[in-house]
Formats: sequence, structure tokens, C-alpha cells
Amino acid sequence: MAGLDQLDAQHRWGLEGVRRELLHPLTLALVAVPAPSPLDLAAFLLARRVPPPAGPHDHLYITRLFTHPAHRRRGAATLLMTHLLELARREGYGGCALDCSPKNLPAAVLYASLGFRWAAPAKEVMLLRLTPP
Repeated sequence: MAGLDQLDAQHRWGLEGVRRELLHPLTLALVAVPAPSPLDLAAFLLARRVPPPAGPHDHLYITRLFTHPAHRRRGAATLLMTHLLELARREGYGGCALDCSPKNLPAAVLYASLGFRWAAPAKEVMLLRLTPP
């Protein structure tokens, strides 16, 4: 994952940053691997469970979604996001949040197609309220 992350000029976490996020006890990690090459990582998604002030987890915050340039526009990010949202609904999460620059049009379009909406004008946060299945 760190190798993929190095390809992303906007958000270079590096090996240590990816390792730290993966080791966090509230982190979920999803990966997309294209067939027939199980060693080729097409995309990854990291999300963190965010607990409310008291009680179980309330929502997921998507900390990282990245697709290798060679695998873009092939559905890997949509697959990961759809799977995460299905999981979140099944587990009873109230919503999902993520940061997205309005300048990153492909990402903003993807998130909007999945139901995310901008939290407020001129903000880089998108939210999705989840309803139980």
C-alpha cells in the first residue's frame, strides 16, 4: 500500500504513515486486486470507525482511497466504496464522511454518485447519512 501511496502526489503518507494507520485499532482496510495477478494491488481504501461521545461506533471516516494510475476508470474505487457502504449499513453505522477537494472532480463525481453530499459550501468534507438495510 505504501508503494501505491507514493504515486499520489497530493497525499504522500509514506510507509510509516500507512503502517501507523493500518495498526490503529479502529481502522478498516479494503483492497482491490485485479485478476489474474494476486500480487498486483489496484486500489486500497482505509476507513476509521469514529465513536460517538458514548456508546458504539457512530460513523466511518474514510481516511484514504487511492487507485493505481494503471487501474483508474475500471471500477476499483467504486467497488471498494460500495463494499464499505454495504458493510457500514449492515453494522448499523449512522453515516460516512470523507475529505475531498472540489478540484478533484473524478473523486467528487464518484462520491456524489454514491450519495455523498458536501457538508457545507466551500468545505472539503462530504457526508453520507446511512439508512439501515
